[in-house]
Amino acid sequence: MAMWNALTPSQRERAARRFGALQLWGDGQRDVDVGKAASAAGVSVSRFYRIAAEWRKLRSFESLGVFANRSNRTSTISPEVSASLMEAARKAVIMSGGGSTSALVAHTLRIAALDPGGRLPGMTKLREIVSAEARRMLAYAPLGQTILFDCVATSLPRSDGRPHVAFVCIDGGTGVVLGVAVGKVDVAARGYAIAANDALRAIDGCNDWRWANVFTSMRIAAGEDFERMVKVVHRLNAMFLASHFILERGDGRYGRLITKTIGSRLGRVVFTPTRTVSGEALATNGDMTAWTEKEALAELRRAADAHNRPILSEGLQGSEQIPDHLYEALVTIGADTGLP
Repeated sequence: MAMWNALTPSQRERAARRFGALQLWGDGQRDVDVGKAASAAGVSVSRFYRIAAEWRKLRSFESLGVFANRSNRTSTISPEVSASLMEAARKAVIMSGGGSTSALVAHTLRIAALDPGGRLPGMTKLREIVSAEARRMLAYAPLGQTILFDCVATSLPRSDGRPHVAFVCIDGGTGVVLGVAVGKVDVAARGYAIAANDALRAIDGCNDWRWANVFTSMRIAAGEDFERMVKVVHRLNAMFLASHFILERGDGRYGRLITKTIGSRLGRVVFTPTRTVSGEALATNGDMTAWTEKEALAELRRAADAHNRPILSEGLQGSEQIPDHLYEALVTIGADTGLP
């Protein structure tokens, strides 16, 4: 209340308009066009998305942007351009399943329906647009819409001093860990096959899960068996044309999808990405007592179950049926123990 009293009359009017527009839009869950909601708020579509993202995080007057000084300059970017960029950013996020902000900006500009020679926002504004859309979609992506496969070194030492490498199948929207495995990064396809089969067992055993209507994308971090992983992803894209399968490549890829989605640890298991290919295990408290592969897998499964429990207990919304092609895609990965 004190913060409301500190607002000027014009700031209160703007806050009321923006709050009303947010309620009208309902975070995109209602049948209200975002352009109409943005107009009700008195802002551009891209600005409305940023306000909505901040409101979800803070739920305060600051998130409504009413304290900012209003520039005397009128934006030279038309609402039509903003709307086209937001729609293209949404498609770019779906098609890529994530990725770096720079890559999403480049993809957005390639597919946006823009007039040749038209005026575009600067790079800072473009990055804000795609980042806001990525956050919005991630926050509301139901189970099964985006699937991630990643591998990373753990804090669990092997008998040779190297770390056990975890292979994990994660739902990108909810953070549910669907499947886990332990293996070697130079035969990542085998580790992902085991994780996929673990995910299939979990899916078969849980009839009360609620799913997305559409399986849009899957990202897979390439192992050291790079050429083999390329064949895996090409095969998936050829078999399931309605979804996008992306191979995560480049330096620093190990653990990137995992840590971005669920953090740097799973229960007592700490992820150590820089030791995935080489180096000794960075054991908790320096305890280098070796874990067998069976023990490491059991620890990962216990940690995954504990991680999933509070998420699944919230009662996920969605369909009773797993989205088309997701189960089949997991079966395909699970059967791929060695491509020619």
